[in-house]
Amino acid sequence: MSAPIVVKFGSEICGSLDAGSEREWLATNGLGGFASGTVTGVLTRRYHGLLIAVVPELGRVLLVPKAEEILRYAGRDYALGANRWSSGTVEPQGFRLIEQFRLAGSVPVWRFACADAIFEKRVWMQDGANATLIRYELVYASGPAELEIKILVNYRDIHATTQAGDWKTSVTPVPGGLCVVARDGAIPVYLLSDVAQGEARSEWYRNYDLAVERERGLDHREDHLLAAVFKARLAPGGSVTFAFSTDPKPQLENRAALTAREDLDQKLLECWIAAHPRAALEAPHWIWQLVLAAAQFPARRRTSDGRERWSIVAGYPWFGEWGRDAMIALPGLALETGRPEIARSVLHEFPSFARQGLLPNTFSEKGEPAGYNNVDPADGLLYAGEPGSQVTWMDAKVGDRPITPRIGKPVEINALWFNALHTMARFAPEMGKRADEYKGLAERVKKSFARYWNEERQCCFDVIDGPQGNDGSLRPNQILAVSLPESPLNADQRKQALDSCALHLLTPHGLRSLDAADPSYCGRYEGPQSERDSAYHQGTVWSWLLGPFVLAHLRVYQNPQQAFAFLEPMAHHLSAAGLGTISEIFDGDAPYLPRGAFAQAWSVAEILRAWRACHDAGLKEKNVAKP
Repeated sequence: MSAPIVVKFGSEICGSLDAGSEREWLATNGLGGFASGTVTGVLTRRYHGLLIAVVPELGRVLLVPKAEEILRYAGRDYALGANRWSSGTVEPQGFRLIEQFRLAGSVPVWRFACADAIFEKRVWMQDGANATLIRYELVYASGPAELEIKILVNYRDIHATTQAGDWKTSVTPVPGGLCVVARDGAIPVYLLSDVAQGEARSEWYRNYDLAVERERGLDHREDHLLAAVFKARLAPGGSVTFAFSTDPKPQLENRAALTAREDLDQKLLECWIAAHPRAALEAPHWIWQLVLAAAQFPARRRTSDGRERWSIVAGYPWFGEWGRDAMIALPGLALETGRPEIARSVLHEFPSFARQGLLPNTFSEKGEPAGYNNVDPADGLLYAGEPGSQVTWMDAKVGDRPITPRIGKPVEINALWFNALHTMARFAPEMGKRADEYKGLAERVKKSFARYWNEERQCCFDVIDGPQGNDGSLRPNQILAVSLPESPLNADQRKQALDSCALHLLTPHGLRSLDAADPSYCGRYEGPQSERDSAYHQGTVWSWLLGPFVLAHLRVYQNPQQAFAFLEPMAHHLSAAGLGTISEIFDGDAPYLPRGAFAQAWSVAEILRAWRACHDAGLKEKNVAKP
């Protein structure tokens, strides 16, 4: 059963420079490499490109940023691409020719209308390889057409930008196309086609304007090098496929490469259906799309001894592997989608990175642990932090100053601790160990947890026993004390905490990180990095928290239909920013614009997990209601 079309719109979006450029597509290769861009074709980020490969010792490197297409048909030239230059000029404006954009499973598809000709373009990556493929098809025309495609190259870290220089680029013929070595020491990149013929070029295209980078207060001008021009003649119904690859022989034969990607999408859906057959068949169409989105984050890595392991990319386009994000996202990305082998691999490998009881929060692009800013146990409750450090998921810093240090005993850490102790008490007999110690400590934690209750505000303190005492800021962290299977709060406290979050923190796309009435609240996440970091956990909405909120609501009110209603706005979001996926964060103020990474692992994972909980609760309710 193939995925239904969920993301689809016409020229009202595609033909608008602003609306089309705000919507971003993503293709991944299962290795951490990716391709991404906007619907219009305009580059707006340094992270946009057709081939961002994972290169040993270097991490992720931009190799092929753009392909500029011209369709020559019936005596006219139709430039299909689009660029914004630093002068402010937008030229060409091929987005005005886009009749339709859609996601066919995980594959973005553009349909151009050039007079009476219909021309389609598909982009995807080969699984397990640093190879991006593009297929062009002259779907309908009253005569033949010629396609000219100019391929631009680069060679830089994904977080940098390039200005033109004397690179001494080498472009040499190989079977099926050209081999490009952008500069001294660069790895070869192969520009190949099944039927098109290529010629070498060497010309800098200067002053691309990256609008989103400018908004973020970062370097926003970039140059790319034209390395090749390919041409192909197409009869009506004919097609041509290109591969941009670090492998000299990528999968390119006929339609085989596209079929392989479509088969992979099908396999991913079949794994999900096999794991949760009733839920999958009754799921709304947008949940099917999220299952495919979930597959974009697991990535295969090589260990130092040559073994293959799974890791989790925290988000696209700029995040790498993050330990904390992986632990939060793992249930949704792996277990909910019927891929337990991913969870098994991640959980098996992570203990090898442990240091003084801590798992690494971040990894370098090469896969080594780089940061250990998570919490450590003290007595009955867990104490975390010291001046100058930020040790919970609210970890933003401006320079050396943590914005939300949360030194003391954070509420969500101790809710998780309580739940973990109960879990270990259940596991202990299976491992031939006594459960008494875990049960006894859990009782101690529950007794101590009573100190979190803020009677005045009828919710939990965010942190207790901090340098300034107890922190009464109304934040969403307490929702975990309600949503987890084992809660240290009584039933009345769970209801009061949930209601406080619903009344003061809930938005259509998640929970605010701080009550809007708080003097420190920041309602918009924008501006240079220092301003963005200051707002990151001071009011910014986090979509992953919508999952725990829905689970908490389901637990307290036992109304699956009402709980599911909180998830429904996400169905619309799938067509609004990162196409077919869920953004990292949103503004705390209306209209709640999406911000941050346009595809975030824990956002997708927690929505999937919450949706199935609503479905299963609704199913149970129906069965109970039967006579």
